[in-house]
Amino acid sequence: MSALQGILNRLQDAHGTPPSEIFAVRHQISYFIGESGNQAEAASQFNILARDTEDVFGPDHDDTLSARRQHAHFTGEAGDYADAVRLLQPLLADYVRLLGHDHPHTLATRRSIAWFTGLGGNVPAATTQLSELLRDASLALGEDEPHVLAIRGALAHFTGRAGRPGEAVQLLDSLRRDRERLLGALHPHTLVTRQQLALFTAQAGLRSEAITQLEQVVADMDQVLDAAHTHRRSAENALDRLKNGGPVWPQGGGWA
Repeated sequence: MSALQGILNRLQDAHGTPPSEIFAVRHQISYFIGESGNQAEAASQFNILARDTEDVFGPDHDDTLSARRQHAHFTGEAGDYADAVRLLQPLLADYVRLLGHDHPHTLATRRSIAWFTGLGGNVPAATTQLSELLRDASLALGEDEPHVLAIRGALAHFTGRAGRPGEAVQLLDSLRRDRERLLGALHPHTLVTRQQLALFTAQAGLRSEAITQLEQVVADMDQVLDAAHTHRRSAENALDRLKNGGPVWPQGGGWA
């Protein structure tokens, strides 16, 4: 983070630096702020960045749209699910207008809307949206495309949260195998899938087995993720809850 801040300072001090270079570094800094656990600050920084890029490049520039997407994402990650959906809906309309229904950015925005809709408590709407999206994305992108895999993970999550943990375990185990085949066992997306698999295993009543699974996930995350990384802290917190007889899911309706 400090290295990126140093780069940003030098770019801002240099005469004639293209705005795109400054915006790119600001984007990276804001993203790492969010991934390090300060999602509310990341959302604020991306909101400012979206306004600045729009002033320079216009509302339809990719940098503006990307900053808006991250603003909405970290707003939701900070726990304001309804506001995240509110921000994402006009962004989706802009992506459809500019890129079409089948573009990955359009499909990813639909997934985010469904995700935060579900986290906000409307699980039936989320599962319906994700089922429709999985069909559309598989046809447009192919079954092994990362966006399609992410949709499968979200659908499995809300299938379990709808009271069908056994079905969620089956869906996540299939996704885990595909992600290991495509990305490797230690890829962050694979590790998150394994974490979700362990949590739904616990929800299905096999807490001891879930603890064993989570212990291995945490050990593997130690190899590839910084101690402050959101996914690693989430897995550690989940393991603590299960070991101490706490609830499978965190208070407040979070995803893990």
